[in-house]
Amino acid sequence: QALYFAADLTLRWKKRILRGDAHIVNLTRSSSDPNIAKTVEKVRELSGALASAVLDPKVSLEAKEALKQRLEATQAELRRLSPDYRNFRDKNNAMAHVVQVALPNDSALIEYRFFNPFDFKTSQFGKLRLLAAVLRHETPPALIDLGEAAPIIEVQQQLINSELRKRKGVSLAALQRTAYDRLIMPLAKHVRGATTVIISPDGQLNALPFDALTNENGELLADRFTVRMVQSG
Repeated sequence: QALYFAADLTLRWKKRILRGDAHIVNLTRSSSDPNIAKTVEKVRELSGALASAVLDPKVSLEAKEALKQRLEATQAELRRLSPDYRNFRDKNNAMAHVVQVALPNDSALIEYRFFNPFDFKTSQFGKLRLLAAVLRHETPPALIDLGEAAPIIEVQQQLINSELRKRKGVSLAALQRTAYDRLIMPLAKHVRGATTVIISPDGQLNALPFDALTNENGELLADRFTVRMVQSG
C-alpha cells in the first residue's frame, strides 16, 4: 500500500503542478459566472497558502490539515459550479492502479520526479534528488531513488549544449552513456520484458533526448525499446 501511495503522489502532484494553474486561469476567462470567478480566486489563494505551509516546518500539522480541508471544500464547490472544472479534475486525478490497468503488458511507464527530502529531526530540506517510479501492468509500482540531482542536471545540460561540451572537454558519446547509467540502468530489472517504455520527465529532463541514450554495448535506447515521451502518465 505504501508503494501505491507514493506512486499516486508522484503522478498526481506532477499533473497538478503542470496543468492546474493554467486551467484554472482559463476557467476564469471563459466563464461569465461571478460565483465561479470568486470560487476560482479562493482556490488559488488557498492553494498558494497550502504550498507555502507545506514547505514551512514552523507551521503545525494541524494548521496544514486545516488548510488542506478548506482547499478541498472550495474545490468541491468549484466542481459543483463548473462542469468544465469537474471534467478537468476527473481526467487529471491519476491513480497508479488506474494507470496500470491501462498499460499494455509489454509496456513500462517511467515517471521521473525531482524532490527535496525533509529531515524531521533537523527541520531542514536536503539537496535536490531524483526519484523514478516505474509502473507495469501486473506488478506493484517500483520506486527508485536515483541520487542527487546536480550531477544528472549537469549531464543533461552538456548533452544539449555543444559549446558547453567543448569547454568541458567531454564527448557526446560519453554523456549519452553517463545519462543512461544514471537514468535507465538502475531501472533495468523493472522494465525487463517490456518492448515499449513510456517516459514522463520532470523539470530539466524534458529537454533530454532519452531515445539517444546508450548502454554499455553502444545500443541506443530507441534501438532496444519503442520510446514514447509524455508529460505525465
